[in-house]
Amino acid sequence: MDDSFVLESTNVNGDGVFLHTDLLFPIGEWLDLELTVPGRVRPVRGCGRVVRVDARADPPGPGVAVVIRGLGDEERTALGRIGASTWRVLP
Repeated sequence: MDDSFVLESTNVNGDGVFLHTDLLFPIGEWLDLELTVPGRVRPVRGCGRVVRVDARADPPGPGVAVVIRGLGDEERTALGRIGASTWRVLP
């Protein structure tokens, strides 16, 4: 059984992402993330740490800001070229 789920994002850059979700993970929580990037054969995968929680209903919230670790230079560059995207949070 696949326990992963998909979240939409904004403010993607080579260091992190804002994930839109009503499921407000606590600050410090680690998430395994995967993103399919157009033009890349393999998805970008990394481990992200929640650094900010936004429970507001007005833009951009609700959601969590995540700093992504474990990415190589090419993956950071790929992330820096995309805008809003869909991320899979892995179990």
